[in-house]
Amino acid sequence: MAEEDQGLDESPVDLTEVRSRRQQEAEGRQRALENRREQAFSLFLAGLSLSQIAPRLGITVRGVEELLSRSLTSRTSRSAEKYRVLENARLDRAQAAIWPKVLEGDTKAVDTFLRISQRRARLNGLDAPLDISVSVNVRHEMQAALAELERVVLGQVIPGEVISDRDSG
Repeated sequence: MAEEDQGLDESPVDLTEVRSRRQQEAEGRQRALENRREQAFSLFLAGLSLSQIAPRLGITVRGVEELLSRSLTSRTSRSAEKYRVLENARLDRAQAAIWPKVLEGDTKAVDTFLRISQRRARLNGLDAPLDISVSVNVRHEMQAALAELERVVLGQVIPGEVISDRDSG
């Protein structure tokens, strides 16, 4: 009986500890992936082909393509963000320099301010086109209309077609 009680006295699982361990494991996997991306990118910059890089990293050529693609996307995003921050700071300085004249109503300064604002909007994606999504119902309606058009083109009779008096006589 004493042996059975000892089995019941085991301490409960500490969820905080489990979460912390999982977080550390995920961070370790992320660091390892970043290292592989860096290795692939370095080898690629050194002039190795994808088929030469793959065995060195122990992955397929497709895996190398994915690593390089993600590496380039990440580098491009970071570079673009640095440029955006720098350019926004320049636009801030230019705007600060003309702002007193804008407040006085100087039309040339107002025009310059508007050009600065337009540039800032383009730079930060504020003038990006709107994303238009097509609902499922519209898609079905379009498919039905295309199917009907196909029947007309192929010379098939469309259900509900009205026959004129001229055609019947």
